[in-house]
Amino acid sequence: MSSPLPEVNGNGTLIPDHDKLNSLSGHLGHLDDTQQASLGKFKEKLQAEKLWTPAPGGADPKQASHDDGTLLRFLRARKFSVDDAMVQFRDTEEWRERNNMKRLYECIDIEDYEETRRLYPQWTGRRDKRGVPVYVFRVADLDARTMAAYERSSVSTSVGGDEVIGTHESVDSTPATTSGSDLSATSATGTGGSKIKKEKEKKHSRDPSSGGSGFLRGSWFLGGGGQAKEGTVSPASKHGETPAKMLRLFALYENLTRFVMPLCSIAPDRANPQTPITQSNNIVDITGVGLRQFWNLRSHMQDASQLATAHYPETLDRIFVIGAPSFFPTVWSWIKKWFDPITVSKVFILPGEKAEVYAILSKYIDDENIPTQYGGKMHFQFGDMPSLDKELSSIVQWGEGAAVRVHQADTAEHKTNGDATAAFYAHQEEKTLPHGPIFWERSTTGPGSVSNGAASGEQQAQHLWRAIGVGSVGGTARRTVVATLAAPGLDQDGAEQWVSQAQLGSAVFA
Repeated sequence: MSSPLPEVNGNGTLIPDHDKLNSLSGHLGHLDDTQQASLGKFKEKLQAEKLWTPAPGGADPKQASHDDGTLLRFLRARKFSVDDAMVQFRDTEEWRERNNMKRLYECIDIEDYEETRRLYPQWTGRRDKRGVPVYVFRVADLDARTMAAYERSSVSTSVGGDEVIGTHESVDSTPATTSGSDLSATSATGTGGSKIKKEKEKKHSRDPSSGGSGFLRGSWFLGGGGQAKEGTVSPASKHGETPAKMLRLFALYENLTRFVMPLCSIAPDRANPQTPITQSNNIVDITGVGLRQFWNLRSHMQDASQLATAHYPETLDRIFVIGAPSFFPTVWSWIKKWFDPITVSKVFILPGEKAEVYAILSKYIDDENIPTQYGGKMHFQFGDMPSLDKELSSIVQWGEGAAVRVHQADTAEHKTNGDATAAFYAHQEEKTLPHGPIFWERSTTGPGSVSNGAASGEQQAQHLWRAIGVGSVGGTARRTVVATLAAPGLDQDGAEQWVSQAQLGSAVFA
């Protein structure tokens, strides 16, 4: 449901309303009678067009081809208009098949993936008080030299040794060679294995119709968040060609929907556990960003919102903009005109002082999950790999594919916390996620050992879920077990409900 725009203080700073930010209307478990009826009608129409498959033999609905949380994202994006949601869902299915998003995510070159990850919002490994993942995006790092280098490298993207070049990719029906049962799975979202043809074209990113060349295009900054304007058609139908660099970006969205959201959904002690996590929070730090940089981005931001909202609707919960310069209210007055009112209502421009920023963030995010530079206790610098919070860590059994994150007190921000704290963090190590794409897979090996909080060798009676690190290195596929969800006390029914869909490699969470 639409909510009013946030209030504005005397300086033109947008102040978030606590109650509006925590509304769950339109989400699973919080539907009114009209919304519930729309969901049922939506399923009927999707099934008639073979775009959605119910659970076989009347089994648990969680075994359907697409979970209810995903279907509701499309409905919320279209203000619960079933016909409009059908158009957007259909267009997204066709787009995913045309660009073979399953293979892109599972076979993309890890260096290409990591280069793109460093330029876009990054998951801290932490969540807000409702369990929604928190991302951080520091814009000032993206200087002209960095972006010029990315422009050159992202003209092509390596996918399993094949180079994708130009403004669009076509697929044939030849199955790609992969390993693992879930990698050969198919769904109604264009997830069958296909071989991407290399198709060179001379028309690259300078043509605005092919996506432009800005780092905010399609990013979480103003994408994937809003509802459609009245009387519009699905923006998905307007983008028949996808530049290679944009496919890299969408690989990051796949990580959000296929790894981060399912993990956050089954976290213990979460409020509203019956409601899957289907959105993300973003702290966007624009400290030190000048007017020229904003001006250079002007032609890219609208494309960003259109593309992301078209194919990953309602994945944005809210954005906190931090470090806004004095001229930003003027800039914002013309930027916001490019976006629909609902997207605009999710952007909150916080006051400039650190204490004021912390005072607002701490209403929604616990102290230990707010980065120190914004007044919290978490040591996280832009570019770091995630540091899982204690609740997520309690259900993760790290595997051989995990990486090691070393805390380094190498900034003034860290050192001001005192010598003892600095010394501690200079030597602190923890397991974390490796570079590259990851998704969830149901284990076929049966019960396994559990070590987190359990006696050595204790067996888990239910199915195990594994986080599989994929992607490719030099054209050679990577497949490694990063972690297992096997902690004692984990609600396996909950894990089944939200993680089971991720194994399909489809747009279930996308």
